[in-house]
Amino acid sequence: MTTTITYDDKTVRRFMNASIFWGIVGMLVGLLAATQLSWWQMNGKFLETITFGLFKGEGLAYITFGRIRPLHTNAVIFAFVGNMVFAGVYYSTQRLCKCRTASDLLSAIISDNSEPEAVARARNFIAKNLEEPLPLALVARHAGLSESHFCRVFKEATGLTLTDYVNRRRIEWAKKELLKPEVRVSEIAFQIGYQSLSQFNRSFSRFTGNSPSNFRREELARATPVGAWK
Repeated sequence: MTTTITYDDKTVRRFMNASIFWGIVGMLVGLLAATQLSWWQMNGKFLETITFGLFKGEGLAYITFGRIRPLHTNAVIFAFVGNMVFAGVYYSTQRLCKCRTASDLLSAIISDNSEPEAVARARNFIAKNLEEPLPLALVARHAGLSESHFCRVFKEATGLTLTDYVNRRRIEWAKKELLKPEVRVSEIAFQIGYQSLSQFNRSFSRFTGNSPSNFRREELARATPVGAWK
């Protein structure tokens, strides 16, 4: 049986986007610094030089070579390279260890952890109707977005497709129901929203690497006090 691992690539993308942004900033500042090295007149008279004398004056002293050179170093070394290093570490470590980061919240401390309102509406709708069919068109309509736009926004916010998110929520619900030995597995499958027992078994095995019956047996055995069978 195979277990599907969903990596936290949302944080990786945030570091990558930050790295791209600061890379562009560093390139532009570096271009200005290089230009000032070639044409010394631009130091202190930047506006006058680039406008060919149209604007007269002392210029902008805070963008002279001596002041922007340290800014260029910080933008390139610390911001651009630093964010790229974090992106690489988050991406490669998860795949090397074959597991998701321990806490999505801690991973998002440096980045914006806010959730789009449309995604929040979709989550609430799914939670209230988890036992019902949840096609993409229905959930997207309640989120107030087109289907294509919703898919992109939802995947960016959760790291999961809508189908995987719904199935994961249902499997977590199933785990709790399976701890009730008096309830049959087939009853649980239909209770949590699956249309057939085989569909439930496949989904459960995909996310847990175990069958529902084996999961129940192992969890109940683990919960049974030592000596209870004597």
